[in-house]
Amino acid sequence: MLTIRTLAVTGACLLLSALPAAVAQQAEPFADYENPLAESDVFENPFADDDSLDDIIGLGAAFDFFTTEAEFRSEALFSEEGWNCLTYGLDDADEDIVPSHLIANPDSEGAILLETTPIPVGDDVINLVIEYKVSVMTDATDSELNVISSASAIHPPDNLPEGLEINDPGPIELAFDVIPDEEMEEGYLLRGTTKTAGHTSGFACAPA
Repeated sequence: MLTIRTLAVTGACLLLSALPAAVAQQAEPFADYENPLAESDVFENPFADDDSLDDIIGLGAAFDFFTTEAEFRSEALFSEEGWNCLTYGLDDADEDIVPSHLIANPDSEGAILLETTPIPVGDDVINLVIEYKVSVMTDATDSELNVISSASAIHPPDNLPEGLEINDPGPIELAFDVIPDEEMEEGYLLRGTTKTAGHTSGFACAPA
């Protein structure tokens, strides 16, 4: 099952300080000094033509100094490879650990999550797909990312054996955060809970 996570993003501040007031006018100590570099052909003006200006602006655009931590986490969430996930019991140690694969795709209202869970049926395996519509939110500092489901739906497997039915458990609530992987000291993890029919389970994912 799927959990919604919160992205927090760290924002940056630019502080400007005023220059001190000018001191009283004094005699110019180098009034007769001539700057040997003042000749027009010594330096080229980088803003002399539009092409040079475009090059400088383009170079600055290549370095995004204002990318927030939440944006890094959002980029990780929407990776093409997706996530390998586990749903596990929070209180019952004997509860089954269920593996699944999660893919997140952005849409106009937040994101669509597709969670695929392989289920053994005799000698075959069917893939149960649950689709979640979720909201993706950041905190006030743009340093965290939180994902919360607003709706869920089960896609009937294409290869469901005859006579076997999938019971719809009703709405599945998924909530998780995108958090740094502190153990590996790089990348991110998903960590949260999933709730269905009044039962809450843990939900955790690592990059696929």
